[in-house]
Amino acid sequence: MKIVCMKTNSGVQFFRYLTRLSCMFQFLRMYRHVTMIALFCLMLGAYLVLPTITSAHEVYVLSETEVSTALASSPKPMLSTIDENFQDFVIWTLISVASVAAVFFISVLRFVEDFCNPFLVHIKQYAPVTSRVALGISLVACAIYQSNFGPELPLTHSYGAYAPFAIAILALIGVMIIAGLFARIAAALALGVYFVAAYHHGWYILSYASYVGEIFALLLVGAHRFSLDRFLLPVPKHKHLLDTISPNITPYAFMVLRVFFGISLIYSSYYAKVLHSGLALTVVEKFDMLHYFPFEPHFFVMGAAIIEILAGVFFILGFEIRFTALFLCFWLTLSLMFFGEVTWPHIILFGIPIAFIFYGYDRYSVEGYFFKTKNREPIF
Repeated sequence: MKIVCMKTNSGVQFFRYLTRLSCMFQFLRMYRHVTMIALFCLMLGAYLVLPTITSAHEVYVLSETEVSTALASSPKPMLSTIDENFQDFVIWTLISVASVAAVFFISVLRFVEDFCNPFLVHIKQYAPVTSRVALGISLVACAIYQSNFGPELPLTHSYGAYAPFAIAILALIGVMIIAGLFARIAAALALGVYFVAAYHHGWYILSYASYVGEIFALLLVGAHRFSLDRFLLPVPKHKHLLDTISPNITPYAFMVLRVFFGISLIYSSYYAKVLHSGLALTVVEKFDMLHYFPFEPHFFVMGAAIIEILAGVFFILGFEIRFTALFLCFWLTLSLMFFGEVTWPHIILFGIPIAFIFYGYDRYSVEGYFFKTKNREPIF
């Protein structure tokens, strides 16, 4: 008799548990926007225990003398740094792998996808305009500050006496892109500006490959919504054909954008933290960063390089896109606050991740190909 009562009580308790669990899921579904933000914050907290990224563009916060001295120094081999800090390297590698795995498994939980995806599907439409406006504002800023994508690349170096003409062209291109007026023509002109900069600055211009990704995305998609093209220009005769083609090429646009953005992250990190690691070491010493993060200097810089390179690889592959975008925005914000960097070169570095938070996964990304279905996709 006792056994029957125990089984009955256990069944009632289990039923109550399921009822409470169902109520909790209904609550999360009703407040999915708040819940998604909370999950984002939770996942960001997992990375707070990682060594911080020295995500300052080193040349933005160092004097010309400091840059010259750092470039003349010889980098320390990464294998030597790993060998000297092997225990720390293993510990932080395991923590990083565990964090990435936790983000991934939470991201693909079906009930999480179910209550987040209605919101995620809704905000996709804002991705192209976010990307376009970020590019336009960045180009206008280049004109205002008379620079080729970054303050270390003055327009006078590329155009000489014709720099005022280049400034006017950049400003005009930027305004056209922001307004969405003849956006593809403006994007083609912007691509020409990038090629001129590449001719004068060589491989270093890969640090700004994100501009190429933005430009190609604009060439593929056009001004899209919220543009003057839609209001001022006459409706084309074959509008139905264009509407049919546009959704088909949009995935290519964001695939190109994430690949070029990943390349820019990888090359920037490789240049300043591996090839010329003296730049990052000088920043670490100048701002006394080891006071807050007590690591061996070379190990600290190497860890920052690995994390930034992995972020670029994640974008190229299309893995944990939204979380990587949030991760970058978080550290870029801290970087601006801590180092007091020039703000305008970071506009595009914020704009692209925000666009990917809106857009998520294209069909050619790893998670989009294997885990995206018609009604849901990984949330991070």
